[in-house]
Amino acid sequence: MRMLMYELRPDALAQTPLSELLQLAIEALVCRGDIQVDTSLSKDDPLPVETRLQQYRIAQEALSNIGKRSAATHAVVQWQFESGKALLHCRRRPRFRPAAAAAWHFGLGKMAERAREIGASHT
Repeated sequence: MRMLMYELRPDALAQTPLSELLQLAIEALVCRGDIQVDTSLSKDDPLPVETRLQQYRIAQEALSNIGKRSAATHAVVQWQFESGKALLHCRRRPRFRPAAAAAWHFGLGKMAERAREIGASHT
């Protein structure tokens, strides 16, 4: 419910640190079922609002995919900002191989597009 409140108020999304937004998305995943999520979320967040929101949307899609399309029981989410570089890392166990996904997979394509829009690389 808390996540919905943020989605309905874009200004709240823009004003909230990425670590807090990520924590909300992680809690939404954990509430879906039997999955453990290990986190390492930096409190540093000097990114421009648009970059932060794109990173949040990428993580949100990744976590949604973990919850909907996998039999994962464990996931790891890392957010770091160090030496002027940001790193957002979401993975699940067993590991997912994007190259094995169908070319039409909308979510993966959208994550790649969002990454390109902010000058980020993705793997």
